[in-house]
Amino acid sequence: MSRSSNEQIAHDMAMVFIQADLSSMSGNERLEELKAIKDDADPSKPNTSTIIDNFNRYYRIILDDLQ
Repeated sequence: MSRSSNEQIAHDMAMVFIQADLSSMSGNERLEELKAIKDDADPSKPNTSTIIDNFNRYYRIILDDLQ
């Protein structure tokens, strides 16, 4: 499935923000985030990944601004 150009732009910009978020984390924080991402894949566990939440939030904000 291909994305519209606005969806691709929003995705790419959100990824830039996420890269900045990851760069500001310590090694332990990154390991905790990786565990949270893996836990989020398990439907029996609550969503705890801030990176995934942040990406979704950035993506929605950017996409809304582009429309």
